[in-house]
Amino acid sequence: MKTTYNLQAISIQPRPAASGNGRIGGHKIEVSTDNTTWLVVALGTYNNDATTKKTTFVTRPARYVKITATTEAQQASNPWTSIAEVNVFQDVVNSSPTPYTPPVAGKGSWEKTIDFPLIPAAASLLTNGKILLWSSFAKDNFDGRVFTIGGSWSGARGGKNGEIFDPAANIWSLLSGALVSPMLTNDAGGVWRADNHAWLFAWKNKTVFQAGPSISMNWYDTTGSGSTTGAGKRLDDGHAMNGNAVMYDALAGKILTAGGASDYENSAARTNAYVITIGSPKTTATVTKTQSMTYARSFANGVVLPDGTVFITGGQAYAKPFTDGTSALVPEIWDPATGQWSQMNPMAIPRNYHSVALLMADATVFNGGGGLCGPCTQYGGTADSNHFDAEIFVPPYLLNNDGTRRTRPTINSVASSAKLGATLSVATSSGVTTFSLIRFGTATHTVDTDQRRIPLTPTGSGTSFTVTVPADPGVALPGYWLLFAMDAVGTPSVGKIIKLSV
Repeated sequence: MKTTYNLQAISIQPRPAASGNGRIGGHKIEVSTDNTTWLVVALGTYNNDATTKKTTFVTRPARYVKITATTEAQQASNPWTSIAEVNVFQDVVNSSPTPYTPPVAGKGSWEKTIDFPLIPAAASLLTNGKILLWSSFAKDNFDGRVFTIGGSWSGARGGKNGEIFDPAANIWSLLSGALVSPMLTNDAGGVWRADNHAWLFAWKNKTVFQAGPSISMNWYDTTGSGSTTGAGKRLDDGHAMNGNAVMYDALAGKILTAGGASDYENSAARTNAYVITIGSPKTTATVTKTQSMTYARSFANGVVLPDGTVFITGGQAYAKPFTDGTSALVPEIWDPATGQWSQMNPMAIPRNYHSVALLMADATVFNGGGGLCGPCTQYGGTADSNHFDAEIFVPPYLLNNDGTRRTRPTINSVASSAKLGATLSVATSSGVTTFSLIRFGTATHTVDTDQRRIPLTPTGSGTSFTVTVPADPGVALPGYWLLFAMDAVGTPSVGKIIKLSV
């Protein structure tokens, strides 16, 4: 390009041929300042159609750009590749190029962009380390059954009391006493918005705690025909539709809530954050206000990290689905030890309505999606509101001050399955001081209440430890979990997968 620019995106226009021959599928994008040392800024697979493919990435200084096509979109074995037009985009503010600013030390970092042939609007971590994408609106229970309530987006509107599905019998049962009305928000859009995206946490004695988004919290008993018991209100929060709720300490019944708006759309988001503590089922929850976030967020995502901190990413200050206006590009991390939020380095791509975030086994965070609205102009957005991609966030606990990766502790051996209440023997590298279990997450529409963290107190020293899994299935839900070991400064190991069962 004859000189160095601060690049943030590249677009590729496929050849407008009816046959589709030569459209790029698998690809890798690299940049360089000297044509010798190359940095991969994006990789993945484009969809097989004639639309312009735009890949956005964290701003990098570059004079040279290299696009490597690894497969053809319509037939991976075809050997040909064609491009009608390529454009590169520099980082600009008010039409003026922006000076390059490297990531701030201690604020994490964003790695290469991953392109997909679809928009990841829902996601779940699998046991092979891959991510499954789909849509979900229910809550896994302590005994393998699935509880659902509300959901007037589809079918008849209103009156959708609780139901429970038993996979062993392949039967849905109506819980007439699990009433949807106490958990409704006062949404301007009516009931089809007011009963959406409940923050449901499976808990002890076959109960489910509803933490929001309504200001009123409730207990649902799933035995018999079900019952509903009020659990109090989240103080002065108000309704928090499309906010976040994360169980960061299941042993203590601790849940962080953050953000949200009074209405599903066309509504100002808030910065509010609260800690909810639940104990015995059907009792009033304890709520305390913690420091507010810096950025108001609706449609954000929340992820609990191995050290017990909570990562909040994306969202809009003014909730407007299928648009990217008022986007918060700076994520924040909340520390339960101090009750304070810290701003992280900004991401490259807005993540709003239909975005997802998941903790990965390597203790990084997958953050992708947003949009899924065709041209999006019917909602006041543009086609650029569709994000066929994801970014990977590397939390500060994995980085040295110079941005290089820390040396991590390792778990050398541990059982791959265990019964609730069992004691696990864990062999590690030296320097390990603490452990935690984090349940596999399932994220869609700002909700991921499948994830929860259990701090574990180890017995032992050196490289040999034992940890005990909680015996209560309402705390340690059956299913797949990641076991992390951490050193004295909080650097986590790669998680080991453990299947917990009753």
